[in-house]
Amino acid sequence: MVRILSEATKYVSTACLLLALLWPSLSARAWPQTQLASVFGTITDASGAVVSDAHLTFVNKSTGLKRDVSTDLNGQYRVTGLPTGYTKGSLFGQPQSSGNYLAPRTFQMAFGVRF
Repeated sequence: MVRILSEATKYVSTACLLLALLWPSLSARAWPQTQLASVFGTITDASGAVVSDAHLTFVNKSTGLKRDVSTDLNGQYRVTGLPTGYTKGSLFGQPQSSGNYLAPRTFQMAFGVRF
């Protein structure tokens, strides 16, 4: 019985050691997931019609990282992997078949920043 107890203690000790060694790497992998932002949406003109082939640019003010994206045929866009912080955005588009024109716009966003 004493021998069985020592074997069980050995397994528990090994499991605790492995957990202690792996725990920092598991939390390190989860860390970057909270440091990136995604933006998605639909661009419409003044009449509410979707705007295809509108161009959006996102520039992070601190890192200078620039992401460009265009809307699809449904006016939708998606940008992923934006770092947290203050980001400046620009939007411009071509005249649409409806005759409406999408006026250029600039905007600012903050990801992961409390005001």
